[in-house]
Amino acid sequence: MSNNQRQNMIRHRKIAAVALVAVLLAACSPGETATQAQPTTTSTPEPELEQELEPVEEPKPEATVAPTESATAEEFSFAYHLHESLPSEWVAEFETIMDDIGELAPISPRVSEVSHFQSPMDIWAWVNTVENPFPEAPGVSGMCICGDGPESWRSLEMHPESFVPQRRGLSDEEKLDIHRYQVIVHEYFHVFQVAISGDRREPIWLFEGGAQALENLYSQQRYGESSFEHSLFPITATWVEDPSPLEGYEYTQADNNYGFSTFMTLALVKELQLQQEISEADAFRLVLVDFQEAKFDQDDWEKVFAETFGMRPDEFYATLNKYTITESPEEWYEGDVVDASPAMPSEDIRIEDIFSQTE
Repeated sequence: MSNNQRQNMIRHRKIAAVALVAVLLAACSPGETATQAQPTTTSTPEPELEQELEPVEEPKPEATVAPTESATAEEFSFAYHLHESLPSEWVAEFETIMDDIGELAPISPRVSEVSHFQSPMDIWAWVNTVENPFPEAPGVSGMCICGDGPESWRSLEMHPESFVPQRRGLSDEEKLDIHRYQVIVHEYFHVFQVAISGDRREPIWLFEGGAQALENLYSQQRYGESSFEHSLFPITATWVEDPSPLEGYEYTQADNNYGFSTFMTLALVKELQLQQEISEADAFRLVLVDFQEAKFDQDDWEKVFAETFGMRPDEFYATLNKYTITESPEEWYEGDVVDASPAMPSEDIRIEDIFSQTE
């Protein structure tokens, strides 16, 4: 046999083998192999339906875009729960004050790093002539920034006396208590403080005294009325020699309406003006904003105090001895009191000047 004949024979055998494989494959259903023989039948086979395979979606990557500071700031808000027991005038003023103080001292975007502060933060308000009227919030009471661990809220349990004209303090006339509006600013400012400090509140005298100072600055500016008019009277002289117990909450109940704490806050502002030769607004900013911000990632508040104010806490405490201590001039209050008049802020101080650089 010639070579050409042999090559033709081999080529024909390959073609036949390929044809046989094609026949076997044609008899297989999807998923079967060529070695799995199909049973024969004498009936006419129905055409096989191809199995429809559902498309498999590949998992999409999660978004990793971090919120911007402005976006985070816009997202934080308050949810108002204002009971019908509240006078309509108070409700209207509440909403105005919240808008106003929110623009003057906006909540820092860093509030998102405080795990137990959520947005929106609930504000529950009512007059306590009725028991807590909110069945969905059975633990709410008092006037505070309160919480149960994972969540926090603002509670404004208003006293009915706040809405009845009375003679108050050293005033000879009966009038409504300005504290009915001040408390709105006070509790808002606690949210501000917690946000910029990472909820590092010590010393408590400056945390509470700062909120008291701001509520009075606000009412002085908006209503022309504040506790500054009577120099925060009465300020007990108990803590002049050693105010360190007021650094924690243990003794704050003995500090009537945080009066001594507020006096200390204002005295610190005055001392900074003298020592550092800065303006009143700049001194207030150091006390109300800069010190709190500097504590955000620092647990040693005394170190931050010294770095921010240029003096240790005990050095500042020693300056309180310069204030005069006298017997109470009022019959309705007995005991020695501090004359805090030299520490009172000016009447023309503006809150916007204090917070003008706040981001």
